[in-house]
Amino acid sequence: MRRNVHVLGSGMVSSLGVGTQCNWEKIVSGQSGIRPIERFNVENLAVNFAACVDTWKVDSCAERILKMALVATGEAIEQSGLTRKQCEKAKLFMAIPLPEFCWSDLISNSSSVGARNYGTQFISGISNAVAEEIGTSSIPYTLSTACASSATAIVVAVGMLRRGEIETAIVLGSDSSIFEESIVRFNLLNALSTKNDSYQSACSPFSLNRDGFVLGEGAAALVLQSEDRVDKTRSIAMITGVGEATDDFHRTRSHPSGDTIVESISKAIADAGLEPGMIDHVNAHGTSTPENDKMEALGISRVLGPHAAEVTVTSNKSAIGHTLTAAAILEVAFALETFRSGVLPPTLNYDSPDLTLGLNVVGKTALAGTPKHILKNSFGFGGQNVSLVLSRGNHDAF
Repeated sequence: MRRNVHVLGSGMVSSLGVGTQCNWEKIVSGQSGIRPIERFNVENLAVNFAACVDTWKVDSCAERILKMALVATGEAIEQSGLTRKQCEKAKLFMAIPLPEFCWSDLISNSSSVGARNYGTQFISGISNAVAEEIGTSSIPYTLSTACASSATAIVVAVGMLRRGEIETAIVLGSDSSIFEESIVRFNLLNALSTKNDSYQSACSPFSLNRDGFVLGEGAAALVLQSEDRVDKTRSIAMITGVGEATDDFHRTRSHPSGDTIVESISKAIADAGLEPGMIDHVNAHGTSTPENDKMEALGISRVLGPHAAEVTVTSNKSAIGHTLTAAAILEVAFALETFRSGVLPPTLNYDSPDLTLGLNVVGKTALAGTPKHILKNSFGFGGQNVSLVLSRGNHDAF
């Protein structure tokens, strides 16, 4: 018998602020965390804005990734009510960016030995530091599948919980990839918005004037527990469906047919034991790139059919940018707040809807809504497609 997986706690850090309450209050009120970059010289860069987390003054990307990870995980554990003994038995699943991006860190490790070993140190060092802080005794599971990384981490954790291999999972995604070389790379891929003179309206998912995503950074964590171990009075929601599908069409673009996106969404809904018409809200990947938004809309429309024109869709990236490795889990954390509050957060800058997409996008103002089942999409470079279905849990917990 398949075990349901319950979410007991969540925590988050984004450019909107630190902590779930702060982030939720700001996102539903339509505030944006996108601002001019101040931590380095942007004079010769094509893009001079991002959704930065400047709460702490740190010297490197790795330090910021670790700081955000610890804060988000601490909040999730506190909210869940896990004891120290339960944390010790829990398995940590962590998604962080590949070390090749962090040139400032690579330079400081530029000796032949340091350069050769830095990638391993970067990945294992951060995850081991988090594991030590929260007291888990098992070796952390650390992975990277581009922008779907933290969704992949959730899928792996859910699988182990369902199979009874573990009782409790702490899943974490943390990313700090805002630095000069990262901006150059993404701009060369024509992925970034270049609206320097109107930066707060630069991220406009599903709009006619969308021209690329805005780099963001942040972290989020979830505490997950299997059905036979959970105290259901503490359950926020359940992860009822997971789906994955990949293609090798292009290093950044999805196959024009949209077949693997359709497969990912279809698998997640079927895994949840639902029919497509039972999905009543979509927390979209919604990057604001012309191609990605088109392909996501195609996938939603093909799977949901006529229902796609009715189900509400929102993109959190319009407020917090694209947090890359951390994007999926941050957006899951926001979706959980929709369950708890009965509010659908807005999609900022939705001034000129792209009607050809056929989606019912929540515009610039939050809406009341009490969805039972939320579809969460995450699509990464290299054809990494992951979809999740989140379902409302114990009503007494709201």
